[in-house]
Amino acid sequence: MTPQTLDAHLDVGAEEWPRELVGPLALARMRQGARHFPAHVAGIFAECHLSEPERTDLVARVVAKDRTRLVDEWRCPTAYRGLLERWCEPTHPAYLLPALDIEWDADTERPFVCPYFEPDLIRGHRAIEASRRERAARGLESLSRVNGPEVLRTLDPSIPERWFERLTECIEALPEYGVLIPGWSQLTRPGDGSRPALRAIIALPRQALASYLQRLGWPGNVYEALSSIDLLRPSSPWIGFDADIGSGGLGRRLGFYQEHQCVFREDADIAGTLERFSARGLCDPARLSALAAWVARQPAQPELGQGRSLSLKLVTGMSEQPSVKAYVSSFDVPVVMRQSESAVGSVRG
Repeated sequence: MTPQTLDAHLDVGAEEWPRELVGPLALARMRQGARHFPAHVAGIFAECHLSEPERTDLVARVVAKDRTRLVDEWRCPTAYRGLLERWCEPTHPAYLLPALDIEWDADTERPFVCPYFEPDLIRGHRAIEASRRERAARGLESLSRVNGPEVLRTLDPSIPERWFERLTECIEALPEYGVLIPGWSQLTRPGDGSRPALRAIIALPRQALASYLQRLGWPGNVYEALSSIDLLRPSSPWIGFDADIGSGGLGRRLGFYQEHQCVFREDADIAGTLERFSARGLCDPARLSALAAWVARQPAQPELGQGRSLSLKLVTGMSEQPSVKAYVSSFDVPVVMRQSESAVGSVRG
């Protein structure tokens, strides 16, 4: 049976995650941070900073079917109350959100909220593009572009209009089959005021990345960005990354992803990526080995509802050497999200 409370999910993590990946001290800090979260969540992710020996942040997901309970039970920071209440109003654009992520960074006291904008996100960016094209055929723009600004303003009314102008520029510069999904205002993230911007998720064909970055006047090194992709996804024709978009346009920091919605033991893609990370010396050796051990523990074919997900993230542009994170789940993400999507699918239009 899938756990229903955050404490129960932390117990699952304590049982499943190797101690060298999420140590006792990190787990204790996560439990301490969890005191600021709602009691009931669909699942959690351990955000393991693999380039550091210990740091682990906590991410909890709440799905649409539980939103009323979330509003009733969570004594959240006042800044997020408006968004949670709008999420429960059928006439507000926020009602279409299939989920919210609540994140806590180990170096801060309180969590922050990240809207999960795109109902098709779990099916991949190709599915998002197919949905966008279907809406375009009816003369409609993508849901994230139509609803994104209003939802973001509900979360943070102080967002400058200039940021939305830059966001539009980044959308309009996308190549064929490219997609951009707005995330959240960094101004709502504790400790991140030094990077005032909107966080966005971008995906596009691999061969189009260099021209896209150059078209936007990206201030980073395009060659280094392409090298990072080769390190993370050497053979993939499609890439996804997150970026900050502020008054100056697309920021220098880029976070490239390798997503595994259901992890299987002996996954060659994961094994190859971890070997490349090791060869480059990007990760703490003990944590990297522990992650490989966790992968090896996964079944060859998980039962429905018992799968686990893994997202590997390579962050560039923040220091001389890229840093690596791994988001390890305590729950079967595709199963939970498909159930959530059904809760909002009938009103998407």
